[in-house]
Amino acid sequence: MEKKRQWLLTTTLFISLGLAACESQSVLSQAKPNAQTIKTSTNSTAQTTGTSTYFEASDLTATYDESKASKISLQGTTATVSGDGVTVNGSTVEITKAGTYIVEGTASKVQLKVAAGKEDEVQIVFKNAIIKNTEAPLLVDTAKKVILTLADGTKNEVSDELTSTVKGAVYSDSDLTINGKGSLTVNGAASNAIKSKDGIRIVDATVTITAKKHGIAVNDFINVSGATLNLTADEDGIHSDNEDDVLLGNVYLVNTNITINAGDDGINASNILLIGEGAEIDVQKSEEGLEARLIHQVGGTITVKSTDDGLNAKDWTLESSDEQGPGQQTKKVKSEATNAKNLDQAGDVKIVIDGGTLTVDAEGDGLDANGSIEINGGTIVVNGPTSGANAALDYDDNGILNGGTVLFVDNGQMTMGFGSNSNQAYLMASIQGTAGATVEVVDSSGKTVASLKASKSFSTVLISSPEIKEGENYTIKVESKTTAATASKQAANVGGGPGHGRSGGGQPGQGVPGGRQGR
Repeated sequence: MEKKRQWLLTTTLFISLGLAACESQSVLSQAKPNAQTIKTSTNSTAQTTGTSTYFEASDLTATYDESKASKISLQGTTATVSGDGVTVNGSTVEITKAGTYIVEGTASKVQLKVAAGKEDEVQIVFKNAIIKNTEAPLLVDTAKKVILTLADGTKNEVSDELTSTVKGAVYSDSDLTINGKGSLTVNGAASNAIKSKDGIRIVDATVTITAKKHGIAVNDFINVSGATLNLTADEDGIHSDNEDDVLLGNVYLVNTNITINAGDDGINASNILLIGEGAEIDVQKSEEGLEARLIHQVGGTITVKSTDDGLNAKDWTLESSDEQGPGQQTKKVKSEATNAKNLDQAGDVKIVIDGGTLTVDAEGDGLDANGSIEINGGTIVVNGPTSGANAALDYDDNGILNGGTVLFVDNGQMTMGFGSNSNQAYLMASIQGTAGATVEVVDSSGKTVASLKASKSFSTVLISSPEIKEGENYTIKVESKTTAATASKQAANVGGGPGHGRSGGGQPGQGVPGGRQGR
């Protein structure tokens, strides 16, 4: 398990490596050993566990020596092979040792199975390969690691059938890497499209997925760099969940384009979801857009559309009791293998935004944390609910605004502001606008200091930028309407005046401990 924990390069170390400014594969492939806990900002800390590696050297190169590789030629309902380490038994093609195996052709009712040694690394090269089978067309039974390389310019496909009993059209009991500049289509008719009981790394590849359950599912981690993912799933688009170790169940995305249409969560991680520079994530359909214990956006562009919460930070070791009052929780260990030390190391439940662009369109809460929310930079627009008891912003512990340009709009029923320990002032006001309206802030000299567009109708706004100064008076303009507001570093009554709490129950402001929880 120590090997798996090496993945946990927390968000603080991520910044110390310089990735917030410039993230190249050469930087990503190696991390500093024996990293110590570092503060990312005034109020944000996290832990590391020794060395950490997102990508190994073999993940970042899709080269292979065809002259030394064994060959697998798919033909109808069987295959022919040449070279060492591979045999054919009826409709099963079995790879039994380390090496490179080139797969070409089209086959139905054929399974490509890896049953190599536990210390063997196997490279499978798809060159216009199409494999269909009732049960998991690509099955990794045993190996230290399998690298599926998509040869440049090739189109490849793996599809199972509705009757399959295996939990993935591509299923691996070991670490799985997909790399290369070819494309892969995976159809998971029975369950997940791609599933690993360990971790998955995807580098440079173009992967298109449809799945009856999750698009990509793992127990330990999903690391993606330089890839293009198009995910359609009846449940989660990306799902990383470990019930034995709270330090696992991570997702790391950088320099990657991802489009998700999900019946449940767009991306779900039981531990950390870390989004770096160059990541472009478009969750076009979801119940909840992004969900994890710690959601940390360092850069990139994220767009989320959800029927419930847009972003939800949740501690999976806590579970509400039906016999308790709202917000009261009892601690539940997901597995007996999860020990108290790991629970202590897991850290805070939090949403942290340090940079990039985030746009949320949510019918539930826009940003919802069963702990804290901290915004240090970037441009964040949250279009909250137009009806119901939800809000653009919802947190149980602390809401801190230290920087960035933000616009939160909602229906005003449960509006919240940030806490008094924020370092950047903001404005709150009751003012109505229609979908597509621009919210403009003008200072006393007539200068526009903030201007952002909302995509939904609203009754309440919260807006901030580095140019909005504490204690100064501003005019907020929406269409033909105007209202005056004074900038503060703590929540004000909607309409003016400092205060704490929520609108409807007093004044919008700091979160109420024991308040509403995310799903």
